[in-house]
Amino acid sequence: MALLDSVLDRTIIYIINGVCNFLSLVREGLMIYCYWKIPYMRTFSLKLVISLITSVLIYTISNLLSYFNSSPIICWIEGYIRSVGMMSGLAWMVIMLYVSYRQTYRFTPKIYKTYPKIVLITAIVSNIPALFVIIASISGMNIGFRPDPSNDNLFCTVQPNLFITSSFISQCSLLSLEYPF
Repeated sequence: MALLDSVLDRTIIYIINGVCNFLSLVREGLMIYCYWKIPYMRTFSLKLVISLITSVLIYTISNLLSYFNSSPIICWIEGYIRSVGMMSGLAWMVIMLYVSYRQTYRFTPKIYKTYPKIVLITAIVSNIPALFVIIASISGMNIGFRPDPSNDNLFCTVQPNLFITSSFISQCSLLSLEYPF
């Protein structure tokens, strides 16, 4: 009976995951489409929002890959994309908070010129934890992207989980460097 409940629970989780991912893809696609089609939406603040939406889109793609994670290669790809999507989403939220704070207390009229630098720094910083996992795995450490037993092996994440804490701390220390405004 417990095995049947486990299979039924897993099936329900897969169905909910699929429906939510589909709705998320439609929502994110519509927002990005509107951003490109409506010229007056291309402001600095909406660029920041669209960047966050792109991070969520990357994370959604990793959720879709969870349907194919029986292969170790797909699991590594899913884990890498999941890590990058999560870290870039966190970075864009911090950036939006910092820009709001900065513009409130020390208004800079040409802040929009910093966007390319912000994108470059965020792209680099968001890849650091996932690249560290790959380098550590190649060097023989017992770290890698594997199915997570805490969520019934549904998603591929960094294993062992202790590594996530250290990578998040390193991510936050890199984000604490002031962006070039």
